[in-house]
Amino acid sequence: MNIDPVYTNRLFDIEVGQTIVYPSGNKQLTISLTNGQRVVTGIQKLVQRYMLLFLTTQGSVNFMQDMGTNFVTVILQNGVKLYNQLFGLFAISNISVIKQLLADTEGLPDDEILSSAELIDFNIDSLNQNLRLNVRITSVAGDSAEFVLPTAIVRS
Repeated sequence: MNIDPVYTNRLFDIEVGQTIVYPSGNKQLTISLTNGQRVVTGIQKLVQRYMLLFLTTQGSVNFMQDMGTNFVTVILQNGVKLYNQLFGLFAISNISVIKQLLADTEGLPDDEILSSAELIDFNIDSLNQNLRLNVRITSVAGDSAEFVLPTAIVRS
């Protein structure tokens, strides 16, 4: 593999999911460490770290009990009855992820350090019982990315 000189002496992550360019309808994701996975760095690596922390249930990683959030657990147990509940739950979970990411920045380049994260849109699909969160993150270097958090099933 040829490495761009900009990424020399950097740590790489393996992409754990597939990039969905146009998030609509149902998409099947394949997660595999052996089948054509890509190396990710920069804003892509930051997006991946954010998503993994946001969607990991706090207390589910034996050796890191504080890792993750309770977002998925609360959604699965209670559903979303009011829009402002969703904003509040996102805000609490977002703050938790931001704190976790900022606690682990030593040696990272600016394009892999979080500056801000915000919920820009969401869609509650009651018919198919799913919830889609559109999030924008910005790195300290000024790079931004918008992505969809493929979150839990909404139960009423």
